[in-house]
Amino acid sequence: MVEVSGIKDEESLKAWLDARPKATRQQEAVTLAHRAAMRVLPIFLTGIAGRSPENDLTALPVLRANLISGVACNASTPEIRKAAYFAAFSAAADSADSAARSAAADAASAAAAWDEIRKDAEQLVEAPGQPLGALWSDPDTDPFTQEWTDALAFWQVSPTDWSFWITWANAIRTGTPQNLDMLTEIAIQDDDFWTGTDAEVNARIGEIHLKYAVAASPNAETITREPETGLFQAIPTLDLPQRTLTDAIERARDVIEQLKDAGKTSNKYTALGEEIDLLERQIARYSDNPLRLYETFVKVIRRIDAKTADGLCPEGDLLLEDFRNDLDSGALDILGGSEAVTKTIRNRVGKRVSRLNADEKKRLHALTLVAAKEAIPALAEELREDDAVVADETVPQAEREESGYRLGSRLLRMKKIKREEAVKIADDAGKLNKGAQAAGEAGSTVWDFANWIANFFT
Repeated sequence: MVEVSGIKDEESLKAWLDARPKATRQQEAVTLAHRAAMRVLPIFLTGIAGRSPENDLTALPVLRANLISGVACNASTPEIRKAAYFAAFSAAADSADSAARSAAADAASAAAAWDEIRKDAEQLVEAPGQPLGALWSDPDTDPFTQEWTDALAFWQVSPTDWSFWITWANAIRTGTPQNLDMLTEIAIQDDDFWTGTDAEVNARIGEIHLKYAVAASPNAETITREPETGLFQAIPTLDLPQRTLTDAIERARDVIEQLKDAGKTSNKYTALGEEIDLLERQIARYSDNPLRLYETFVKVIRRIDAKTADGLCPEGDLLLEDFRNDLDSGALDILGGSEAVTKTIRNRVGKRVSRLNADEKKRLHALTLVAAKEAIPALAEELREDDAVVADETVPQAEREESGYRLGSRLLRMKKIKREEAVKIADDAGKLNKGAQAAGEAGSTVWDFANWIANFFT
């Protein structure tokens, strides 16, 4: 019997698999095959990137096969079993051997490839059912780093939107969890779905991706077209008693007046002038919007705590404590009374929409300007405000995350509406086959960046 430590080539890996329990053997073989294939994927992608424009070779068949095998590692549904064909033993051994040979520019690269395969096998034995993590346990041992960088550079400047595949492949390389339900839905699509140009197929994938991103980015509101103008508008979800909202606002206003009165005879609350102004503006602006009031109350509380810690506000001051406690109570009442607000706050955890690089911020800004032109004035102003906050590195991270989430959520919904409208126009004209093409064309402008934003939510 071959031990994990004895896996060093195709023959020894097949022998090890053959000795594994029947109940887990097939799944283990598929897992090893998938990870081995993903390690060498950058080589294939670099070759595709270097093809001439006249060459119609596409990466999609290989990407599809790897997507299917990756889903099969985690979701052994009948559809996936049918799609993957489960040629497990030879596929695992051949892929592993191919990975090792491809890495073998020198003996050290080959040894590193087989070392990763042994580590995968060991974890399958020692911790069955647990995620295996990054493809290369030590990124410095990855012999294909440059190939991956080159493939990314090609994808990012391609006129076709490859954002789904970029994030999918990078997540596998780094061991980052992904939305398995979404990946499964894409993987089980039939051959017709995968037939067409790269742009057409990726547009179909984008529709599924966008659906899951919208579901994962609730924002306690509905984005619709305003009937009179056809412009986008945001309608807050009011799912709590109006009295709860009114009480929260009245408590905040009462303490604001007390602070203002106290400020007439003392300057110890001078440092709170900015927070009081913000609170008054937002209450007037969002008196019917539970989520925005909740966000404002929490924001002011954070700022009070920061200024108190910095010595700008008096510590232990009763009036200041009343101010903070009333805001806290109002925020908790809204959170406890509104399921929509609670769901939004819960779903924000782990989303990093504001953490964009310089190029992504430029693209987000360009998209925001376009979206603002298609929105009613109030929503347009909010879109631009959130874009400015996301771009401003001096703004506290929590506030940038809040703005990034809200902006991303809204842009996704606007893109979804535009895509549905484009398909419906084609459908109404009786051009069903051009529906997906129309959707693809609708997303081939600056709105393409909405597909990239979807990656932050899935």
